[in-house]
Amino acid sequence: MQTNMKPNNTSKSHWKRTKSEAARGVLVHESKKIFHVAILMPVYAELYKTVYDECKVQLLSSKEGDFVIQKFISHSVAPSSMDAAVESILDSPDKFDVIVSIGKSATKSARRITSVRKNRIPVVFTAVERSLVSEFVHSTNESRNNLIGVAVVTPCQFFPIKLIRKWNPEARTFIIPYREGVMSDGMLRNVEKIKTYFAKEGCTVTAFGFDSKRLPQELFNQIQRYDAVIIPEGGTTLKDRDTIIDFCKRFKKVVHADGREAARRGAVFVVTSD
Repeated sequence: MQTNMKPNNTSKSHWKRTKSEAARGVLVHESKKIFHVAILMPVYAELYKTVYDECKVQLLSSKEGDFVIQKFISHSVAPSSMDAAVESILDSPDKFDVIVSIGKSATKSARRITSVRKNRIPVVFTAVERSLVSEFVHSTNESRNNLIGVAVVTPCQFFPIKLIRKWNPEARTFIIPYREGVMSDGMLRNVEKIKTYFAKEGCTVTAFGFDSKRLPQELFNQIQRYDAVIIPEGGTTLKDRDTIIDFCKRFKKVVHADGREAARRGAVFVVTSD
């Protein structure tokens, strides 16, 4: 992690010798900067634990300064709980230099509370789906706020199709709608791979790309011809996802999507990252 943030006015004393100075018994004093890092997450388990542990390893091994790391766990993804955790960070006597938010709930609260309090502490987000990044920053080149981070490149749709096939072995045709410009090249390559894989099982997997502002009617016409719909995580906007789920519910189509909201709207199979 690059550390362009302004550190606290604290430092750690270090002593070292050059060869010539060692010969003369001279010690040279240098100051090493200390950065205080608050890491915000709903729970310390699964994905959050993995990200936190790796982040800690990287920071503690950094030669750019000394990092003092503290976990802030809300024990819930509820906005009120996450907001309270952010308030605790901002009100801490430790005066943190940066907040690392893990997951979309933590990032939403960090953005909301720092904005309300007009606090410009840097927020570095991670474990956030690519489709949600536009909600946090203006663009990949310019954030226009105090947020910066890393988007999640989501896996292919292999397991969702396997899951549906196990639930209903008769399901053999699958359509994957995606918004062009949102779906990454890596995800598209994965889709091509699963087309080949499931063709060996007598299945058809079709990717349907679109770039219009509104979902095209042809997409809805196509959905009715397939056994199941796989909405790729990070491959559509939230509005696209919800509209497709609502349509599938009306026509009793099996649909796999991402997010708790998707389950509430009627998605049969759901993956949640928060």
